[in-house]
Parts: sequence; C-alpha cells; structure tokens
Amino acid sequence: MSAESSGPVQIDGTTLRPWDVFERHVAAYLSTMFAPEETDSLTLHGPDPAGGEPWVIRIRTVDAGQGIRVSYPWDDTGGHIDGSQDLAWRLRAVLEDRLRVAHPQLITVEAAGPASRGVGMLALQLHGEDPADVVAPEEKDKSRHEHLLDALLRHTQTTLDPSTELDDDGDIPLLVDGVRLWVKVHEGEPATELFTPVVDEVSSPKRAALELAVVNRRYAWSRWTYSRGTVWQRLFISPTSLSLALFDEMLEAFVLNHHDVTDDLVDRLEGTAALS
Repeated sequence: MSAESSGPVQIDGTTLRPWDVFERHVAAYLSTMFAPEETDSLTLHGPDPAGGEPWVIRIRTVDAGQGIRVSYPWDDTGGHIDGSQDLAWRLRAVLEDRLRVAHPQLITVEAAGPASRGVGMLALQLHGEDPADVVAPEEKDKSRHEHLLDALLRHTQTTLDPSTELDDDGDIPLLVDGVRLWVKVHEGEPATELFTPVVDEVSSPKRAALELAVVNRRYAWSRWTYSRGTVWQRLFISPTSLSLALFDEMLEAFVLNHHDVTDDLVDRLEGTAALS
C-alpha cells in the first residue's frame, strides 16, 4: 500500500485531506469502467469499527458498460449514473459517514476487467496482499507476526523514543503526549491493537455500560470497554490494511480521543483516572 496519500496532499495549490484524495482517485478510476461492450468490477473490503464482520461493497458495470450497479452490505442498487464523480461522492459518504471508516487506507480493493490495469491509481492496497512498506524483503524467514512487531518497534524507536523495548508481555509500551499506552500485535491473524486503561475503581457495571454506549457512538475508531472495575480504550487496525503512515495517524487519533474522553468518564463513573 502506498503511504503517500495517508496525510494531506497538495493538488492545484489546494490542500486535500485523505478522503478528498480518495474521492478524486475513485472518480478517476470509475470513469475508466464506462467502456462500451466491456464488463468491469471493483470490490472494496473494509473492517467494521465496532468489531463485527468485515464489509464488502461491489461495483460492476451492466448493460454492456452503459450502466453500473452497486451492492452495499444492506442494499443492491444500480442503473444509469450520469458521471463517475457522483458515484465517487456517494461512496465516500457511505464509507465515511455510514460505515464510519476512520481512514480510506483501511480499505483494500479487488478489480477485474479491462479497467483493472489502472487500479494502482486508487493508491489503495490490493485485497489479500501484505503491506509493502511494513515487511522488509530481507526478513522472509520471519512470521507475519514477527515482521509486523519488529517493524513497529523499529518505527516507534525512530519516531518516538529510541529506548523503547518490548515489555514482558511482548507489547510495545509508549508515552505519547502524556498518554501511556501499549501496542500489541496479535498472533495468528496479526491485527494491531492500541490499548490503555482509562478509569479504575468503577463501582457500577450497569452505569459503565450506559455511559460507554454513548461514548462509543461518538467516535469512529476508538472503542471503550468495561472489565472488572476498569474501563479500557482500544483501537484495532486490520492486518491487511496497516502501513507505518496509517499507524501514525491511528496513534494520533487514539491519543486525541483519550484526551477528549478521559476526564469526563472519570467524573461520570465516579472512578479514578488509571495510571495517574
């Protein structure tokens, strides 16, 4: 996956955010699918931020390239569309607002048909491929888990603290903008998790459930959970979507969410701030 579009970019003198870039790239690609007598398809894959099943959106040409049909997880619509820009805008709205995808580079793609030769213009990772900028070619003898853990450890040593080392649990401890947190790379299917305790000494599980339900609706990616008197903040990044640039953005979002939520949760749950 290319990391170049994970932050703001300049196009024609205008600074564009990642979703702006995504919309432009998708519109450009879709315009190549409207070819007479041809059949093309584009499939978008992404994780559910609430931890449910991954979702899939399928886009395919119909009527000999004169129409297009979009299959959403909840609906199957289609027909003739005036332009690729309109469809790109609709896709962005669905992904960003309804599916609450935190960043377009969490999306992976599959393409088929003549237009698929240009799928690279989307600057998204192909579905099923390992992230190109995480795994070093000279380390092919390592497992995916070891690849990812080593890459993240080296990255955090370079960008945050050169003295960072794995703790006794094999996690990466970090201190970012006053927030102490840990990075875990899960074995098996090596998803990356950012986590930290937020509130200790919570006396009412029922009250915690109610408050966390409200908080979890307000944020796209961080999730707050309750376990044995403690509220935890967690953020998962799909193993098929991770790049170092995306990791940095998710880490920044995690820390900002923590600052937004923690003091309010401590007050509402009448607990104590964890790690204080």
